[in-house]
Amino acid sequence: MKILKISIVFRSLLSRTSEKNKSGNVNSKKLLKKVNYIIDAQQLQTKIRRTKNVIFKLLNLELISNEELLAIKKEKKKKKKRKTKVPFYLDPKQLMKILSRDEDGSLDFKRTYLNQEGKFGKKEKVEFAKDVSSFANRSGGMIVIGIEDTGKIVGIRGNEPTRETLRQTLSKRIRPTIPVLDILDTEFQKKQLRITKIEESYRKPHEIEIGGTAKVYMRDGEISREATPREIVEMANRAKMIEKN
Repeated sequence: MKILKISIVFRSLLSRTSEKNKSGNVNSKKLLKKVNYIIDAQQLQTKIRRTKNVIFKLLNLELISNEELLAIKKEKKKKKKRKTKVPFYLDPKQLMKILSRDEDGSLDFKRTYLNQEGKFGKKEKVEFAKDVSSFANRSGGMIVIGIEDTGKIVGIRGNEPTRETLRQTLSKRIRPTIPVLDILDTEFQKKQLRITKIEESYRKPHEIEIGGTAKVYMRDGEISREATPREIVEMANRAKMIEKN
């Protein structure tokens, strides 16, 4: 700023000298041009400095709080862990143990998610999203497709929705998206089974839209039912505890 002030004064003096000098001294004009260049450079530096100050002001978290920044860092760490997560796998003994159980709060058997016409329609998509979200909203669990409610193994049909179709259905119908979920194709007694494994979610409560209304479901024994307002609050509190750990 001192250089700028001196330059302005110097330029003013040179301008007056040039006006009085009828011969139009060339040297004084060249010097005046140099001074103008110095002033322009100083003004540019001032603008740059002001811009930096604005940027630093933003980086000093006036728009982003410390808590929000910590939350972003935690989310990045979790994403990094998910990338290195071991793929879901069941060996024959583990599979046998699961299939020998009865349906309960962490296990659901499904003959199929196809309708009578053999299609994965809107109603069936809602049903699948409801079942998956109910496990995520509770303590996690598994959905095994290709088994009757009685436990009889029948296998999946050839036109059963693919794993990718199931994932797309969940991403479109469940809010927020479920962070940890695996879909595995396996074989047991020469029958193909499709297993969806859902972890208890740290983003719960998860909701799905049915008839234009957002609803929250939870697993209750062998069934999935709509959660009460009090249970939804408990889900949110539980999610905070999971996230801290």
